[in-house]
Amino acid sequence: MTSPSFSVNGQTVVMTTEMHSAGEPLRIIEQGARGCHVDIDGHTLLDKRRYVSERLDALRKFLMWEPRGHHDMYGALLVTPDHPGDRRPPAVFSS
Repeated sequence: MTSPSFSVNGQTVVMTTEMHSAGEPLRIIEQGARGCHVDIDGHTLLDKRRYVSERLDALRKFLMWEPRGHHDMYGALLVTPDHPGDRRPPAVFSS
């Protein structure tokens, strides 16, 4: 089930899909304010993971913690591929 995007001060913030994976709740962060994937700085997936950890922790808490999430919630942030032409969307996972 895809949730509609929501607004803060009139700006679209995020679009997610809620699902269960092996019985665990998973929130896939699909779309940010800039389009299809969330635009994360970094050339490799490790660089992007580091960027997310250092600069987007407030977004993780906002989406994964109460009242929108709970302590068993997992999240997957879809990011742009490392290699041009790769059609499989890479993801950075968090809880």
